[in-house]
Amino acid sequence: MFSRKKSIIIPVFLIILLICLYFSYHFIVAATMFKWPLNLSKYLTATLGETRGSYLHYGIDIKTNGRTGYPVFASSTGKIAKIISRENGYGNALFIDHGNNIQTVYGHLERFEQKKYQLNDLSKIIKILYNNKNINFSLNKSSLYFEKDEMIAASGESGAGYPHLHFEIRDNDKFMNPLDFIHIKDRNAPVIEALYLCVEKKNTTVYEKKINIKKALWKYKAAEEVKVGNIFDDERVFFKISCYDKVGTYNKLAVYRIKVLENNKKILEFAFDNLDPGDVPLGNFIYDRSKSSIKDGTSYIYNLCRKEDNNFSGYKNSGDGYIQPKTKSTDIKIQISDFAGNEVTLNFELLKDNPHVNYADGFYEINWRKSTKINSKNERIKIVIPKKAVTTESLIKMDETTDLEEIERLCKEYNLDKNDILTYFRIFPDDSYYKKPLKIILKCNKKNSDIDTSQISFYQFYKGKKPALLKTEYSSFFNSFSTETYRNGCFVLLKDSTPPEFSVPATFNFCEDEDIYRKLRLYITDNLSRVNSESIECFIDGENFPVTFDSDRDWMEVKLVRKIITEKMHHILIKAKDNADNLTVYRDLILF
Repeated sequence: MFSRKKSIIIPVFLIILLICLYFSYHFIVAATMFKWPLNLSKYLTATLGETRGSYLHYGIDIKTNGRTGYPVFASSTGKIAKIISRENGYGNALFIDHGNNIQTVYGHLERFEQKKYQLNDLSKIIKILYNNKNINFSLNKSSLYFEKDEMIAASGESGAGYPHLHFEIRDNDKFMNPLDFIHIKDRNAPVIEALYLCVEKKNTTVYEKKINIKKALWKYKAAEEVKVGNIFDDERVFFKISCYDKVGTYNKLAVYRIKVLENNKKILEFAFDNLDPGDVPLGNFIYDRSKSSIKDGTSYIYNLCRKEDNNFSGYKNSGDGYIQPKTKSTDIKIQISDFAGNEVTLNFELLKDNPHVNYADGFYEINWRKSTKINSKNERIKIVIPKKAVTTESLIKMDETTDLEEIERLCKEYNLDKNDILTYFRIFPDDSYYKKPLKIILKCNKKNSDIDTSQISFYQFYKGKKPALLKTEYSSFFNSFSTETYRNGCFVLLKDSTPPEFSVPATFNFCEDEDIYRKLRLYITDNLSRVNSESIECFIDGENFPVTFDSDRDWMEVKLVRKIITEKMHHILIKAKDNADNLTVYRDLILF
């Protein structure tokens, strides 16, 4: 009997030992194989899985203090696999192959190294040979390699975004989480800002209420009762949560893991350990993008449910997050953690009211098999939803408002003239997205002679963000404006009568010396139709100089050769238009 027990215990012990050795080896290899690619503090401005439009971010962004030109080092020894140089996306990027299908990627570089392989010159030669500013050049049989910690480039802001280094670790086609390979000290727990109670019917959010919360130590609680009326059999409840993380900077980052428990039973869990290629375009499913933003005070808002067609690989086998309350009270716990293991929880009761509430009142069904048309009550606005714009049964609602308080709020927030607003309306729900664009047609009340159509456009407004200018067409025959959109939300037809605004940046940004040049910069901002970069003209002491416009930073830049510039008071004259043809002229005497 004893020998039988022994024969069982030994294999179990060996299995546990082998598992421990495997994970210990994995941790040691991960910690020693890759090194931080900059001689800067380990501060992040973005993590794996953040929303980038409808796509997910497939690496981390490393803070470079708003500057360019820092040396970038090979995170591990490997061969050069690819050189990319383009005007958007990655900008200048280098791919290094480390064997065993492992690659690291370094993006938004200012320039490539010029000492060992003259890669910077090589990229320029390739552009000349292919007669193209954008190159994607693979070196499949390359013998060009870098040792670990050898300089490969200088950090920059090429492509999209502010100065930073985009860094990836890839395993075959998977985008791995670099924080699994490079340790970062992080004692900051995630922050929860708000909770949203939602009711869904036919794959559509027909009701949404923001719930304020309060914090006590590491735990959060609802600051008000969380109530939902009796729901119908074809309806179900789910939640959204607004939260973020920080790693050494003021930048708000996406969290790593979220769990939802109903009466202590896990009903949803997902994490950003890695991304499959098929995960990348699923940003609309993971996040409520009608609110989430990385450029302002709005944090990330997650859908705490697994909607149809959502095949994100980061979900664990724990349910879909939907709740159908059957008792008067349901205990809900939401656990949120970052990659370092810092965790916070939100606890609350979901209370059930007795009366039935028709949450879907006023919504129309979308027939996904054929085109659907919806008219406003006064028939001024028509929405046309093409067939297969959605893949399942869905609902939609339109509301044209004359609410003066709402219009005044909009004018105050975006510095608009109330008389310039022709029409304001909403299409619900805000979190819906379409595979094919909806067409919006608005009939005008005024005669053609009263309308200057060149300055009138549709704009889509989002909370805390600049309004999006939509391509707008005017039909004189039907006396109507039309546009297309892939998203619901707040729409305004308005006249842009406000010209761009000039302002002088901080001293170190206004005037900066680089090599043989002296760079001068001025901010040009326009919140509506945007600055027309081709319209910008710059005269210094009467001489015309070419300029570039950085739309990420909203500044124009002119390069002057330092040898021919005398330090004195210079007369500057700059002209700029927005896309509605409003002109601004800036004049000043500046010492540089």
